[in-house]
Amino acid sequence: MCIANSQQSDLVQKIVIYEDEAFMATHHLNPKERTLLGLVMIKTKRLVHDIGEMNELEAQLLGFLIKKISIALKALTKVSWTYCYCFTEEVRHVHTFVAERYEDLPKECVRLNIGDWRDAPTGDIKAVQEFSSKLRELLQVPQPRRIAFFQKSASSSMSSSGLRSFL
Repeated sequence: MCIANSQQSDLVQKIVIYEDEAFMATHHLNPKERTLLGLVMIKTKRLVHDIGEMNELEAQLLGFLIKKISIALKALTKVSWTYCYCFTEEVRHVHTFVAERYEDLPKECVRLNIGDWRDAPTGDIKAVQEFSSKLRELLQVPQPRRIAFFQKSASSSMSSSGLRSFL
């Protein structure tokens, strides 16, 4: 498991919206300031430096999670669409973000400047925990039909037992 994902705490567990053997999705949290509500981070559990290093099934599952989280964010916040982006600069590890895109977002705050929006819906730690809980409930959908299991291989330390398979 990646070191960036190994630090579990009660607070982190309260903002987890999805978790399986391969991924953990949490609501982003800035404990020192108000946090943009609806910014979700999907992290691989094993150390993956680049999206191209993911195995095929991890890539499929990431796409599935991005889609499901986008649908849940849109249902919860009533936005028309969502953003998805991934950088591996600060921490050399795949962390994919999904954020809602409000229609009244000022032009100067679009795309990666969404954090500059002064009137954005934000909240403190308690509000983030409540938002996470609602999002977690929306993600409790029946599992899609299975196409494959993760295989233990030289490129992966995951086992097939217990890991959900999707699509």
